[in-house]
Amino acid sequence: LGTLYRRSLRVRRFGRVEDRQASVCWSMAFMKKWVFLALLALALAAGYSSVVVVDETRMTVITRFGNPTRNLTEPGLYFKAPLPVDRAMAVDKRLLVLDVPSREEPPREFLTLDKKNIEVSTYACWKVTDALQFMKTLTSRESAEAILRDAILSACGKTLASHPLSEMFSITEGQMKLGDIQRTIHEGCEAQLEKANAIDNVDVRLK
Repeated sequence: LGTLYRRSLRVRRFGRVEDRQASVCWSMAFMKKWVFLALLALALAAGYSSVVVVDETRMTVITRFGNPTRNLTEPGLYFKAPLPVDRAMAVDKRLLVLDVPSREEPPREFLTLDKKNIEVSTYACWKVTDALQFMKTLTSRESAEAILRDAILSACGKTLASHPLSEMFSITEGQMKLGDIQRTIHEGCEAQLEKANAIDNVDVRLK
């Protein structure tokens, strides 16, 4: 009986060892599976973030660690280093319209040559000409429009102060020079935007 009892203990011990080994093997296989899936997900994410699609309405600037390095101007499929090394920044290349002042703001007041107080609203048509330079100097549409807005208001103040009211609103043929006034405002605005050579102020009109 003692021999049988000792053999029974040995069997139980070996069974426990085998169960533990099976459990460890199963855990290792489970961990390997999840590590493989995680690495596969990372590889897919890196591959997806390396693809850049440029459509016909936009230009795309590739930045490397925040510094603009490449300018993609033609529509198509491009490749870059995955995030976070390279990032793709889209820039609209269509003609944009800016209201000065904005539609939520009242018209601005200016003095004419004959000291008449007038309220004026304008709009400007502009576009980005160099996306790479745009991202280096202006960085966003908001900052570009802020610079353009200041230039328009300054040009309006100088130009309107050099013309009497009758040259802006008149029924007498040949007296009204609104076209010349708008042209002068546009030229004055262009002169102030020389440093921001990444954008083109196509036109400025009084409303």
